Amino acid sequence: MDLDVIHLLIAWAEIKAVQSHLSVKDLTMLVASGGRGAGPVPLPPAEPGAVLKADRTLRRSGTFGLGGKILLAAEVLGGFVAI
Repeated sequence: MDLDVIHLLIAWAEIKAVQSHLSVKDLTMLVASGGRGAGPVPLPPAEPGAVLKADRTLRRSGTFGLGGKILLAAEVLGGFVAI
């Protein structure tokens, strides 16, 4: 079970991947009602040092979560903010 990403598939072709909002309890309920896993993640693993895109929402404080850490956007962007 992947708790981080939901892979949207049509005819087993990935349309897009979105951040999951489902908990273990939600997934358990889906399986109990006839749902089934889609199999392995359709995306290849990232190469070491690869650049990855991450869409995050900033909190009012200017911080965001990524990889289990809280980061300050101004530090990451060097003081520049794209709006």
